[in-house]
Amino acid sequence: MVNSEESCSTQLIDGDGAFNVTGIDRFIKDVKLGDCGLSYAVVSIMGPQSSGKSTLLNHLFGTKFREMDAFKGRHVLLMLS
Repeated sequence: MVNSEESCSTQLIDGDGAFNVTGIDRFIKDVKLGDCGLSYAVVSIMGPQSSGKSTLLNHLFGTKFREMDAFKGRHVLLMLS
């Protein structure tokens, strides 16, 4: 298991499908990707909503992706004007 202080993660595409340009630039600089040559790995987890993707990544790599609270379930925020 990777030490959480050594782990660096970023979400590249948000829930609305927007690409996180600032986040990927910062990630590349933080992990010094340019110095790695071909010695790096990319991990991607795909699956339906609430299937444990964030939980898996957090436990395996010590990351801090936000997880849904199973006891609260899904909820929708409504804004009325």
